[in-house]
Amino acid sequence: MIEAASLPCRETKNSQAASARYTVCQHSQRLLYRLLKIGQNTCAVNLVPSGGASLGNFTGEGAGTGWVCGALMGLFWFGGQSLYAIGITWMGQLGVVIGWPLLMGMIIVTSNAAGVMTGEWIGVSTVTKRFLAFGMLIILTALGVLAMAQRSA
Repeated sequence: MIEAASLPCRETKNSQAASARYTVCQHSQRLLYRLLKIGQNTCAVNLVPSGGASLGNFTGEGAGTGWVCGALMGLFWFGGQSLYAIGITWMGQLGVVIGWPLLMGMIIVTSNAAGVMTGEWIGVSTVTKRFLAFGMLIILTALGVLAMAQRSA
């Protein structure tokens, strides 16, 4: 069993640079822990036969599309996080406070728009579609208010 606390990370807080290095070390430690847990879970769930050949899901018919879509999702996720990091530095002191809700709101709006475009919402009642549209309108309004608040700050 891999534990996050067992990964090495020295704590030196003598200066601002040392503190920044420690923070980077903490984040690297958490990332490494998560990657190791993902690998552990992948091996335990998908590669060990458990009544069926689940490894075939990764190599069978249509698996190539899944691999490409998975790679694109990862690329977009890390790209979005990188743009978020750049954006909050440009926004100044309120960057984190305003930037994170903007990012999360845009993720919700984009994913629902993609769902509508791909037909995920086909067959849903009109009331549900109106509820979705109203929710998206509320989120877009909130994003607009946040953007205007950042401008005045």
